Order: sequence, then C-alpha cells, then structure tokens
Amino acid sequence: MELALWGLFWILIALAFLGCFINKVPGPVLALVAVLMAKLCMTAGDYIEWVNVIIIAVLVVASILLVRQLPKWTSELGTYGKGAKWGSIIGSIAALILAPALTAGIENNSVGISLITIAAILTTFIFATAFEFISVKDFKTAAKNGGIAAFEYTCSTLIKLITVIYSVYLVFVH
Repeated sequence: MELALWGLFWILIALAFLGCFINKVPGPVLALVAVLMAKLCMTAGDYIEWVNVIIIAVLVVASILLVRQLPKWTSELGTYGKGAKWGSIIGSIAALILAPALTAGIENNSVGISLITIAAILTTFIFATAFEFISVKDFKTAAKNGGIAAFEYTCSTLIKLITVIYSVYLVFVH
C-alpha cells in the first residue's frame, strides 16, 4: 500500500510541477494534496509538522491570488496578445531545456542557479517579444508587451515553483 501511495505522490508532484508552467493545471493545489496525503497516509508524514503544511497552504493561497491579481496590476502598463503569452511559455520551457548546458562544469551551485534564473528570465522575455512581434509588427510595442507578459509569467511561475519545491523538500528532508 505504501508503494502505491508513493506512486500517487509522484504523479501528483509531476502534475504540480507541470502546473507551474501551464496555468490550466493547479500545480500548487496538487502539491498541497500530495503533502497532505504524505502527512496523513504515509510513513514519511510522521516527520512533517502541521505548521509546514499550513505554510504550504498559505503559499497556495498566495499563488492563486497572485495569478488572479497580477494581470489586473500589469494592465495599467499595457496589454499583450496571445503571441506574448505563448512566447512566455515556450521561452520558459526553452530555458529548462538549456539549463543542463548552462550549468555543465560549474562546481558552485549558487552560480549555476543564478545562471539558470537569468537564462529563464531572458529566454522568456526574448520569446515573448519575438512571438508578439509576429502579430504587432512594431518592435517597440512588441518589446513592451513581451516584457509585461514575461514579467507576469515569471512572477506567477516563481511562486508556484517555490510552493512545489518546498513541498518536495518537506517530504524528503525531514
């Protein structure tokens, strides 16, 4: 039974990680469900304190509120089209694919994490701008809209990733 629960746990975490990048999948909520399942049903849950589960729940609520409010806040700066939105998603996936190449041979973890973070922000912006440029045909407008889309996407993805990574950390690092 424990093995089946571990399998379900990893499926939930995989979907939660996917949900960090695709807004249609409720990633942080799935991570919270996985942690609750670990706490209540698995032997790993013996080491998880309820205060940590509450922290994850607060992060889940914060991520939901941020994802809903951020477009309202950035709409004062301007609006962007579907091209910038898709460019942000594809740019972040491209950054994930490039991450191993960027960190190859780097011994210092903080330097590697910094490079991945900078690459993720830049590729998200570059792809969002390029995809927006296809539809608006004006580079200045495309760069502005791409910047807004990249900022929104990066902020929402970051809070979701923090929630999911903390959930995995909580279960495995007692």
